[in-house]
Amino acid sequence: MSTIIDYGWDEFFDSNFKPYRALNYIPARVTKESINQYWLMTDEGEIKAALSTKFFMSAFGKEQLPVVGDWTAVNKPESSEEYFIEGVLSRRTKLIRKGKDTFGRNFEKAGDGGIRIISSNIDTVFYVAAMDHRDFNLSKIERYIVMLYESGAEPVLVLNKKDICPDFEEYIRQIKKISGDLPVYAVSAVDFDGIDGLLEYLKPGKTVSFIGSSGVGKSSIINALMGEDVMFVSDIRTADKRGKHTTTHREMLLFPEGGILIDNPGIRDLKPVASQEALENTFEDVVMLESQCRFSNCRHQTEPGCAINEAIENGELTEKRYENYIKLKRESAFFEKRNRLREFLLEKAAVKEKNGGMKIKKHSKGIKRRDKYAV
Repeated sequence: MSTIIDYGWDEFFDSNFKPYRALNYIPARVTKESINQYWLMTDEGEIKAALSTKFFMSAFGKEQLPVVGDWTAVNKPESSEEYFIEGVLSRRTKLIRKGKDTFGRNFEKAGDGGIRIISSNIDTVFYVAAMDHRDFNLSKIERYIVMLYESGAEPVLVLNKKDICPDFEEYIRQIKKISGDLPVYAVSAVDFDGIDGLLEYLKPGKTVSFIGSSGVGKSSIINALMGEDVMFVSDIRTADKRGKHTTTHREMLLFPEGGILIDNPGIRDLKPVASQEALENTFEDVVMLESQCRFSNCRHQTEPGCAINEAIENGELTEKRYENYIKLKRESAFFEKRNRLREFLLEKAAVKEKNGGMKIKKHSKGIKRRDKYAV
């Protein structure tokens, strides 16, 4: 039987679990989730759990709730047959994206302006792109690379469908122009060509995750690595030649030779959270060129001695790549500003709730008075 060590438990998480151990809680990793229902792996096997009322009421942002990959503290009260999640341990890494751009009424509804954690505690994240004209878009790949760097996990780029791409070397050349020193693998999930290169990342106790658009072959690659068909593989839609969602939910699996897998549904509306560090890692060449401009406050328009304009003119830098960099930089600045406000409001609400000053409106059928509150 598998233990929590097989699922990635180590000294980092053991140290973070100390406060919960004193309360006789048990550690468990989230392997699957649905609405207020979580499947967890413990030393005693798999269990189902819900959020405890205390933990749920103390969460003021959706990012504080458990996701697949999280390590949690679980309690089973003596008077109950159910397990309850009492806390989430600090995340070592997390794959994140932006939520809706409009504010909602509470964090359960889309539009609160915060981040969405896709999965957590990942050691290596594989971004899969297909070597065909539908999916291979350098600007989109740049946005994915930003997401990979932001996660804190080791990023790896995988180009699939080598078997139907006679000029795959050209695709590798194009992606290496924007990926810097990131490892790039051209593979075919159909005939297993190049799959061996990915096996070196599958190590006991280490977690890997696959992301990418629908229809790029993530499930086929996973089946090839697993040595059996554990993931359903769907066909490309004939109407618009786009991929269908093969994976509809996040789920964790163990590889036969060790290692943990988190598969994710295809992402279509990609909104990466871009810190300055992630942007600089993704666009290292652009940042270097900016530092070479004659004037430190160069706007890269008509100023003399502009290294950016010179690089675009001589073909060293494409205008499209530079525009994508500026767009992501603006998006990042806007998100940071709004997120700081959001965090301030959440912190203020948490303090108010802790001090007993939070009033929750009671919605009762038939009660029309607007001053009806429950403390």
